[in-house]
Amino acid sequence: MGENKLAKGIIVGALVGAAISLLDRKTREDTIQQMRECSKKIWDFSKNPAVLIENISEKTAALRNKIEEVSEDVNFIIEKVNDMKESSEKLLRMNGDGNEEEDNK
Repeated sequence: MGENKLAKGIIVGALVGAAISLLDRKTREDTIQQMRECSKKIWDFSKNPAVLIENISEKTAALRNKIEEVSEDVNFIIEKVNDMKESSEKLLRMNGDGNEEEDNK
């Protein structure tokens, strides 16, 4: 069987696209600046891994707090929707009961 060329084509296409985009001076300068900043961060973290661990812990805690907030918000919304559903069902029953009484007259 022939080999699957999809992955190879995707990689080649990405590399060609990146090379073409780097022909633009502004893009090239921004990319170089971002690579310098990234390599500086990597260098700093390699010299002081405790800072990296602390940063990851802080981000994880912040993410956990956001998830808890969203969960609480979703539960509140579900509760309110259920309250509205119950209220509308009661209203429909009350309205239905009133109509039945008028029909019996």
